[in-house]
Amino acid sequence: MVKKPNFKLIANNKNITQKISLNLISLSFDDKAKDESDEISLSLNGLYARAPFGDKLELWLGFDDKLFKCGTFSINSFSKNYSTKSTDIKATAINFASNVKNKKSRTWQNTNLGDIALKIAKENNLKVKTNSAGKIYIKHELQNNVSDIEFIYMLCAKYGFLACVKEQTLIIIEQKQAAQEGIKGGSKQEGGIKYTLDISELSDLSISIKNRNDYTGVKLSYQDIDQGCVKSVLSGSDKGTIYELKIGGVKNESEALNLANAKLNALNKGAYEGSFSMIGKNLKAGGSLEIKGIEEKAIFSIKDVKHDFSLSGYTISVNFEG
Repeated sequence: MVKKPNFKLIANNKNITQKISLNLISLSFDDKAKDESDEISLSLNGLYARAPFGDKLELWLGFDDKLFKCGTFSINSFSKNYSTKSTDIKATAINFASNVKNKKSRTWQNTNLGDIALKIAKENNLKVKTNSAGKIYIKHELQNNVSDIEFIYMLCAKYGFLACVKEQTLIIIEQKQAAQEGIKGGSKQEGGIKYTLDISELSDLSISIKNRNDYTGVKLSYQDIDQGCVKSVLSGSDKGTIYELKIGGVKNESEALNLANAKLNALNKGAYEGSFSMIGKNLKAGGSLEIKGIEEKAIFSIKDVKHDFSLSGYTISVNFEG
């Protein structure tokens, strides 16, 4: 039996699925693990009245009556083409109609990554979910004429964490844990522990392998101001190729080790890059991926998933790395 593509769309708590389906040309959902906001796009026949920026849209996708929630989004773009008599609407997981994109300059001192995330979330009317971000001590960081979201993304990348906004929640999670467990939004699991797919399910599978140095460890040296001497920490193993790094302004050994761990993870990431497409499926960016039937035995991390939906078909395109 052929499964029928299906969707549900809620606008400010009102079900508008039937109205939209009568004029739907296409619908897409871009799910990203980091750095950019998740986004949905709708293309409709007809000239619709503009909805207020910031209005909420909740989207579900799937087949028949088995739908999964993509997320909650805020309208930030609305355009009408009077020649083709069509309307395009875009909505993002981050409400850009709020103050979240305003650039700020301020200094963060003697705090930690978790507390910074809490303050930024509160200022931008977001919930917050962190795991071990509170253990990352921040002696001094300058937010120099950048938005809160840009700043928290950059700060998390520096210390080996991943930041994203899903379900009106600012999520801060260690990159290694994100790959192992997926990304959790709100109180629900947004990523899978691990997705296992067979090559027979995939179309246009492509994997490129980069010739990168295989670093076994990172040695980070820093100046201990209190003791007046240079100290060093090692992330990983010294049995192999070691990357040496010197950083100033480190408060203690714990902070130095966090920075070394983040650097080692960054150095060894991206040896594999790949993509594929397949029939629509609930795969989430940030989850880990195993592909059966290929020569490479790596466990990959899903970078982003694009869902392309119409009433006649539903497919996804996936980019991954390892």
